[in-house]
Amino acid sequence: MNKQDLRKEIRLEKQKYSADELLDKSKEIVTKVLKEPDVISAKCILVYWSLDDEVNTHELVSVLNKDKKVLLPVVNGKELELREFTGVEN
Repeated sequence: MNKQDLRKEIRLEKQKYSADELLDKSKEIVTKVLKEPDVISAKCILVYWSLDDEVNTHELVSVLNKDKKVLLPVVNGKELELREFTGVEN
């Protein structure tokens, strides 16, 4: 399977969930992630800032940022950079 086909398949899978279902799934996933020993002991964590049709990671980022350094990937032209999360308003 090539990258384009895989992206299409993932997009179709994501469309199967309503906004409410996605929110419920997101809460379950966030709860599980926050209980992981490696997450608890980590000082720095790489997370992504979710889009509307993805598992919502905004709460996860905010919770982790209270006592950990949180890095988010950012596309800058053709480069992928990691930037420290400093708050929603930034």
